[in-house]
Amino acid sequence: MHLIEKWTKYIFKCINKAQLENIKSITPKAEAAKQFRQHADLFLQRTSWTSPCPSWFKQGKTDGQAAIWPGSRVQYLELMSEVRWEDYDVKWREENRFAFL
Repeated sequence: MHLIEKWTKYIFKCINKAQLENIKSITPKAEAAKQFRQHADLFLQRTSWTSPCPSWFKQGKTDGQAAIWPGSRVQYLELMSEVRWEDYDVKWREENRFAFL
């Protein structure tokens, strides 16, 4: 539950910023998503999560991509404490991003 709560607070920070600053969209950058997936795949190779057996984390497949955090819970909680805005493309509703002022 604590992990879900942390993720929910993360999303609320994004929603709050979007509402206060008149943001049209917040989209993960393709390069950031690609690099995270590369890191996760490499990290998870050293774990039992990628062994050839079906699991919920691989959508029931024996050779699927493991959908699990590639690191410790402490790392996850720390990373989710603040939004890494550098990993997102932000588009404002107005041409001038400061129009919300």
